[in-house]
Amino acid sequence: MVVVNMVKNGIMQERNNETTDAAMQAQSTSMNVEEVAARIDRHPRRVQQLVADGTLVGRKVGGRWQIPDVEVNRYLKEQTS
Repeated sequence: MVVVNMVKNGIMQERNNETTDAAMQAQSTSMNVEEVAARIDRHPRRVQQLVADGTLVGRKVGGRWQIPDVEVNRYLKEQTS
């Protein structure tokens, strides 16, 4: 784990670079529920159900579901097979 110490207004703060980098990477290769819903032509609530039952794999980042692009592609491929 890489920790960076920063001083702001005389107060020492710590930030985990790995977590920040991972969150930024997840945003660039993942979609939120609304984006997935538009892509698979379903209601956002249905996407949430698919995540809840494990059909789509996602994770919560900052309180919002992020579903990797590869998961959405896999789901679409299975639906056409």
